[in-house]
Amino acid sequence: MKNKKTLHIIALIIIIICEGFFIWNNKLVEKTEEEKEEYNLKKETLEVSKINIKNYKESLKEWGELKEQKGNSYFYQASFSSSEGCYGQETKITVKDGVPIAREYKESTCEILKDPLTINITREEKILEQYSENASNLGTNEKGSQAVTIDFLYKECKGNLGVSSKKNETYFEADEEGIIKYCGYVPRNCADDCYEGVLIDYFEWIK
Repeated sequence: MKNKKTLHIIALIIIIICEGFFIWNNKLVEKTEEEKEEYNLKKETLEVSKINIKNYKESLKEWGELKEQKGNSYFYQASFSSSEGCYGQETKITVKDGVPIAREYKESTCEILKDPLTINITREEKILEQYSENASNLGTNEKGSQAVTIDFLYKECKGNLGVSSKKNETYFEADEEGIIKYCGYVPRNCADDCYEGVLIDYFEWIK
């Protein structure tokens, strides 16, 4: 038993010495500019991730307090606009006493009109598809954002902020009242229209 214990102590000392040498050796080796840049990016990403999570928790707390003050009835609009051209989608969702009861959707693009005399350029909206749903047929159309509550979006947001920070940039922002506005992520090295997550461009309480 005594010999076995002695061997364990010796093994532990060897491990400590090896780890110390590894740390000391790393300090002596000068990092390349590329390694420094990668290190700084990781550090910055970690800081942003911490700030996003902190803001998320504060917003979630604020949301709970606002519901107690103003009730649990509201409507909000989720939109998507292409970074190129004028294609867009809008979904308005109405929630009454914590239950989604209506959804309106509009998908549109635009026609660019040029006046040959004045050289003025105008854009004329062209509706591609739209619909209105009520409690009896809610969710029957495929297009548009889901008819869900803000509470559901906060749960979705938590997952969005938990994605790999090495592969994605995360984002969180609340509106003036402290209610979630957008919460999502963009895969790194992605060019256009890569955002995934919650995006609310309008919110209003109703009675």
